[in-house]
Amino acid sequence: MADFSNSADRVLNILNKLRSMGAGDSALVVWSRTLGVSEEISKNDPHELQRKLGLLRNELDFLETSMSSTSFSELLYQPYIERIRKTVTVTNLDSSWGNFSNSLGADVILCIKYCAEILPNEPNVEFEELEDLLRL
Repeated sequence: MADFSNSADRVLNILNKLRSMGAGDSALVVWSRTLGVSEEISKNDPHELQRKLGLLRNELDFLETSMSSTSFSELLYQPYIERIRKTVTVTNLDSSWGNFSNSLGADVILCIKYCAEILPNEPNVEFEELEDLLRL
């Protein structure tokens, strides 16, 4: 089961999905498959995909902010987060995924794995509580 206990875990889950995607596909297709958006909808109207990419960028910002509150030097994680951030952009959606997949190599994965170990787990929220909040 996927671990979503902190921002690094959530980013790592997405990175692992991305690594299994074909380099010959467009970035739009890869992001659509990874983020669970219909490829047809993304091709005709990419707003939903753009929204989800924005949420992922927010998660990267949160990861970076969380790591900055630790005693670890930003030189150990910030360049890797920046490499991920450069792939999470709507301006590259028409390009081949192969142009960007190299930015997410084993070194980036290892860095985010360390971040996932360093950062404390966030409190769990029960699904029912989330549903109640959405209803309100």
